[in-house]
Amino acid sequence: MDLHEAVVALEIGSAKTAALVARPDAKGRLEVVSLAYGPTLGFERWRIVDEQAVAESIDSVLGKLERHLGIPIERLYVGFATPEMESVTGQAMMPIFPAGRAVKRQDIHTLVQTSRRVTGGGEGEQVLALPRHFLVDGKKIFSPPEGLEAQRVEVETHILICPVGEVEQIEKMLKAGKREVLGFVPTGLASGLGTLSVDGLELGATVIDIGAETTTVGVFMEGAFVYQVVLPVGSAYVSRDIMQLLSVEWDEAERLKCDEGNAWAESVEANDRISVLQSGMSESRPMQKKVLAEIVESRMREIFSACRNRLEGFLPLEELPIMVVLTGGGSVVRGTEQLCEEILDGKRAKVAQPKVAGRFAGQVASPMLATIVGVARYALESDEAELAPISGSAGWRDRFRTLISRFDGKK
Repeated sequence: MDLHEAVVALEIGSAKTAALVARPDAKGRLEVVSLAYGPTLGFERWRIVDEQAVAESIDSVLGKLERHLGIPIERLYVGFATPEMESVTGQAMMPIFPAGRAVKRQDIHTLVQTSRRVTGGGEGEQVLALPRHFLVDGKKIFSPPEGLEAQRVEVETHILICPVGEVEQIEKMLKAGKREVLGFVPTGLASGLGTLSVDGLELGATVIDIGAETTTVGVFMEGAFVYQVVLPVGSAYVSRDIMQLLSVEWDEAERLKCDEGNAWAESVEANDRISVLQSGMSESRPMQKKVLAEIVESRMREIFSACRNRLEGFLPLEELPIMVVLTGGGSVVRGTEQLCEEILDGKRAKVAQPKVAGRFAGQVASPMLATIVGVARYALESDEAELAPISGSAGWRDRFRTLISRFDGKK
C-alpha cells in the first residue's frame, strides 16, 4: 500500500487504545486508510500502574494496523491526557536588526523558543508549544510573520507541561517495541481538531471530551488553542454510581447508562419503566426510568459544574465562545447537550463526530474517536518547515507547530 505522506496516530486512554493511519487524499481531505482499537489494561483510574499490561494493549492495537498494511509501525504521534498536565502562557519579544528588515524563519524559531523559557511552569516536560498569536510592531496576526518587514516581533505561546515521569513512561513503552514518538498531542487540542472545521476553529469553541476516567476541556479562540484542563472524573464514574445505587454488575451498569440513561432527568416521564438485572438475580425486575436518570444526571452535573469552575478561572464565561462541542464516550448519553447548556448559561452545546474520507469513514464517525482523528490531523496540518530549528531537529522536544490547514482547500 502506498503510504506517501501518511502518519500514524495513537491514543492511549484509560479504557481504550486506538490507532489509525491517515493521509490527505486527492481532494485534500483527511483519509483514514487503516483503523484499530481495543481495551486498555494496566490503568487504575487515570494512572498507569502496570506498564507491561499497557504496553501489551498498545502492541495489540498497533499489531492490527501492521497486519492490515503489511508494514511495520515505527514512528507515530501520541494523544493522551492527565490531570497533572498544566496549561501555561509564555511570552517573548524580539527587536529586529536592522529595523525594518524582513522577519526570517530563524527569528521566529528563536522567539518561540525564548517564550518557552519564561513560562514559570516548574520542573515538568513541555509536551506542546503552540503560538497563540504574534504581534508585529503592535499589530496582532495569527500566522508566522516570516517575510514581513518589522522593527519588533512578539509572541504569546500556549504551553502544556506534563510531569517528566509520565512522558518518559510512554516513550519507554513504545521504545521497547522499537517505535519512536514524533510528538505528543494533548486531548483538548486533538478532540477539537478531530471535530471542528477550519471555519469552526476560527469562530472558536469550547471542546469537552468526556472520557472514562477523565474529562478534558479545551478552548479554541480565533483559530488558536488557548487553554486546556484535565479533570480527574469521567463517564466511568456514572457507571460506578449505577452499580452501587442499583446493585448491579459492571456490564449491566454500562448497558443501563448507554441504552437507557438520560442526563436530563426532567425529560423522563414518571411512569416510564426499564428492566434492571440486579446482582445475584436470575431475572430482571422493572424500575422507574426516572430513578436511573436522576443517578446519571447527578454525576454528569458534577462533571459539567467542574468544567464551568475551571473555565471561569481562565476567562469570564461571557467571553468564551458560544459554541460547546461534546466528544468522548460520555457525550453519547442522552440529555448531555441540554444539561451542558443549562450549566454553562445558555452556551450552544452539540455532540460532534469526526468527518473523514476513505473506507473507514463510517467507523470513524463516532464521538469516541474524535481524539485519534485529531491527533492525525495535527500531524498532517502543520507545515514541516515550521517544526524544527534552523540547525535541524533534535527530536520532538525542540519542535513547535502552528495550525496551518491543508484540508478543505484552505491554507
